[in-house]
Parts: sequence; C-alpha cells; structure tokens
Amino acid sequence: ASLVSDDREEGLSRQFDEAMRFLARHERELVRLKDFGADTLLFDFGHTPPDQAQSSVYLPSGLISAMARFNMGLSFSVVKIPRG
Repeated sequence: ASLVSDDREEGLSRQFDEAMRFLARHERELVRLKDFGADTLLFDFGHTPPDQAQSSVYLPSGLISAMARFNMGLSFSVVKIPRG
C-alpha cells in the first residue's frame, strides 16, 4: 500500500494528480512487482470529509484506467478532524 499524499487539504483532486504522476514515474517498477507476483497493490487516499450529512468522491476515469493496468486497488482512509 502506498499513502498517496500527506497533504492535509480536504480535497482529493491534488492526491489524484499525485497518484497519476507516481504511476507514470514508477511504471517500470510496478510492472516488475506485478510480474514478480505481488497480489495486492493499492493506493490509500487520505480524506477528511466535509461537515455535511452526505458527500461523494469522484474518481477520474484516467486514474482508474491507469491503476487497472497494474491491477491496483484503492482505499480511502477517512479521518474526522474536530473543528472549533
């Protein structure tokens, strides 16, 4: 598992951009891991949900496609930070 970013920003779009750069930069190593038999590759996106009754997260199709090339999964670590 790879924590995508330690960015404290509530939005995920920056993390998605960082994940795309990571995949492009480390493509050769990810292929080697997959070929070696690594069965679980995943990104962990840290997320602080807004103070709303409901929220949703949009995953860009380009990120999903890029992750699928390496049979990667994803996880969202949700942290509720008290404010005030």
